[in-house]
Amino acid sequence: MSEKQYRTLMLPPTGKKRDDYFDIVRGIAVFLMLWGHSIQYSSCGTFDFFENRLYQFIYSFHMPLFMLLAGYFFYFSLQKHSIGHTLLNRARSLGIPLLVWGFFSVLCNYWLYKSPVSISQWYNSCKGFWFVWVTLALSILTGRIEWCISLLSKLFPTPLYSLLHVVGFLLVILIPNNIPILRYHLFQYMYPYFIIGFLYNRFKSYIPKTLYYAKYLCFLLFPLLFTHFKRNTFIYLSGINFRNEFGMINTAQLKVDLLRWGIGLVGSICVMICVELFKKIPCIGKILRILFAYIGTVSLQLYVTQRICLETLYAFKINQLFQTKNFTLMLKNIYLYNLYWTPLVAVLFCLILYFVVKLLQKNKFLNFILFGGR
Repeated sequence: MSEKQYRTLMLPPTGKKRDDYFDIVRGIAVFLMLWGHSIQYSSCGTFDFFENRLYQFIYSFHMPLFMLLAGYFFYFSLQKHSIGHTLLNRARSLGIPLLVWGFFSVLCNYWLYKSPVSISQWYNSCKGFWFVWVTLALSILTGRIEWCISLLSKLFPTPLYSLLHVVGFLLVILIPNNIPILRYHLFQYMYPYFIIGFLYNRFKSYIPKTLYYAKYLCFLLFPLLFTHFKRNTFIYLSGINFRNEFGMINTAQLKVDLLRWGIGLVGSICVMICVELFKKIPCIGKILRILFAYIGTVSLQLYVTQRICLETLYAFKINQLFQTKNFTLMLKNIYLYNLYWTPLVAVLFCLILYFVVKLLQKNKFLNFILFGGR
């Protein structure tokens, strides 16, 4: 059974199917990612993009939204295939692009900045594709926990074994994130979203209708939480560490972490609700399909290609253009920058990279090497 046959997440109680629902949601997340990166890499160091409210808005939920969907569909993968087969498939579809595009990043940095070509540089480049390796690592961990659950269920079947995923999350966040393993704090940050998506899929048939309608409270919660989203809320700056240097609970950091997890979940649900509601309006639903459904089908491919094209090549070139007077004036106008230049850059990269990806996918060998055969 294909992925499209499972597109029933967040459906109303009638159970009506929604074609292209997840493609649209992923497409919106992809565009927000490109828009956020445009804000970041077009700044040329002229201002602190972490203070940009539009940038804060995008980064409060767009990556959690990706991970919720990743966990949701990983459940279907385990239902269709054995755990071993599923994990091998994930290693192929995620591991190969991670290593190949990490190597491309090394070559690109050597070409532009004369950075050394070495194993350590390759390792550091792979860290930059953090969403790919985090998704792979979470898939492996979740798969192993499911394997333990399957063994325990043979002795005494009960749905309570799913609590092992919660135990796994608690153990993960208690491990200090200063260990030299990639960017472990990002793994800790994404873990709850993956598990929520995974467990929601497993138990969605047991969720009462009254709780289903309670999701609309997210539209009240998000603006309240966003008022507290500040520079130090970014995972890249504050990390995750519940204990201070004396081994005591760091209440200030705990508040930041809970706010970050909470607004990521609430914002993601708001996006999914909006897509659900607007798809019911024929004309708007058609527009959503045209704008986002196509790019949503190649979300991983756009993520890895933009790492080279936008975050590296574009950032290098735009810093050269910064020397011109007209571009400097545009950077000083935050409204022009946020609402004209950066969304335009995001749209252009969406279009160009989409057609480049589709062209590369026509060749089976290139599709396998560059995108893991996805």
